[in-house]
Amino acid sequence: MLITFLAGLGAGVLVEHLQPRVTELLWRRLSEADMPGPDDRRLITFGAALIGAALLLWLLGTDAKAAPLVAGALVGHFQGQIRALLTARRR
Repeated sequence: MLITFLAGLGAGVLVEHLQPRVTELLWRRLSEADMPGPDDRRLITFGAALIGAALLLWLLGTDAKAAPLVAGALVGHFQGQIRALLTARRR
């Protein structure tokens, strides 16, 4: 279960780095009228990162569950905001 959480954490962190590449791919495949907005592109990237993490876990042969994978991805994606909240709470 820990490896599943860590894979999700990595996927969540990678969303920021993958979003420009996913946006570029969408620009090549879709017309301007069909192009999703920035929030939708972030969601598409988040889903792609989760699928990548799930495929990696499958290739490793782990007994991955969805809940730790998604929980890890959410923590990884929002880690900056979580850290800011915890820092502000300490003050």
